[in-house]
Amino acid sequence: MPIPRVRKTRSPRRDSRLARGAMRLYRFLSLPDLPLFTQTIGKKASWPFEPSQSVLLTQTPERARADAGRVFCGALGLRPVDNGGEWTVMEKGIPPRRLALALLAGALVLMSGLLLSALFAFEGTVTLKAGTREAFAPEGRGIFGPFPARSGPGSGPGLLFEGSASEYVRSAEFVFPHALWSRLAVWTGWERPEFNEGALRPVEVRAKLSVIWDGPVARGEAGTTEPFQYGGYAFRLLSVEQTLRLKVNESPILINARPGGEAIIPGSLSTLVFGELVRGAVTRADGSRQELRPHVAVRKKGTPGEPAMLRLGEAVIVDGALVALADAREEAVLRYRYDPGRRLLLAGGLLAVTAVSLWLCLPYYFLAYRIDASGEIVRLDVFASSGGAFASTERLIERAEALITKDDLRPEALKD
Repeated sequence: MPIPRVRKTRSPRRDSRLARGAMRLYRFLSLPDLPLFTQTIGKKASWPFEPSQSVLLTQTPERARADAGRVFCGALGLRPVDNGGEWTVMEKGIPPRRLALALLAGALVLMSGLLLSALFAFEGTVTLKAGTREAFAPEGRGIFGPFPARSGPGSGPGLLFEGSASEYVRSAEFVFPHALWSRLAVWTGWERPEFNEGALRPVEVRAKLSVIWDGPVARGEAGTTEPFQYGGYAFRLLSVEQTLRLKVNESPILINARPGGEAIIPGSLSTLVFGELVRGAVTRADGSRQELRPHVAVRKKGTPGEPAMLRLGEAVIVDGALVALADAREEAVLRYRYDPGRRLLLAGGLLAVTAVSLWLCLPYYFLAYRIDASGEIVRLDVFASSGGAFASTERLIERAEALITKDDLRPEALKD
């Protein structure tokens, strides 16, 4: 005899917990009841509301209507939407239907920006030598180019790299006093602490650029964080390649050396080790700003002691030879990008995020009430729905009931 299969059924208690959780999530995220928003706002017929709470009143129907309008409009700040039928419809806050339109507009702007970026955006790299104008010819132009490709010298805009400008800060080093009395005086504030200027610390390197098209058109600086923008293009600095040009005695042949590298001096057995080329401006600890003369630290390989400072146009003596820093050449490696949809993407994203944030955070109340005088006792029927994380229909109804019934004459039982 086959064994009958036992069909598993869900527990009613589990289903009720799931239903309550789903309802809480719906009330937190969603609009008020969807059928309410499918109605026409200007419709004068009675809306199919089911009262959330009913309050018994001791006023006359006319007085009850006046008190309800005063409480809901004045004290609670709701605005009427439709009061031509049996129910008076009111709301408070930004209507979710308007935020939905803003969200839809943001999505459309985002899609437009994505479409423009997919069709027209392109990017590439370009290398510029300092002091030399070079015609800017993009490597690619996307699916549809923004303008026809041009060729030939002087036919298009030219880029001029005028040099790099580095930003440095000079840190302050605290001079620790050796005497115990001096330490106590500094700690108690009787003596001011002493500081020595520390080493230079680079903050940012920027490339000075000029756009030339039958004369200078625009000037700016391209950094690693803030690009230089012109004509829809954004130029961002990737790196600066520097080359030191050394002159030994009166030789017409110059020696090339890299900052941070080494160089062998002709006619000498010594090898020079160079530091980083410093050029730009420094901000001191007191906030003052000072322009720096281009210089590089140099020392003999394998020798102790402090390195010498070799400034542009000056010389140092190495084994009887006069080594001068004649020039410092630079090449900037830039990354360019043309993206006509970038601003649309930013605007659409900002609009969509703002709409969703307002939708989730700002409280919104949708309320309808009526004065029912069909029975022996006047009754106030209230329907309320809310949206947003900080909205509570229970508190709204409780406050409205307290304000409407505060002047009621309630019979009290006499004590035995």
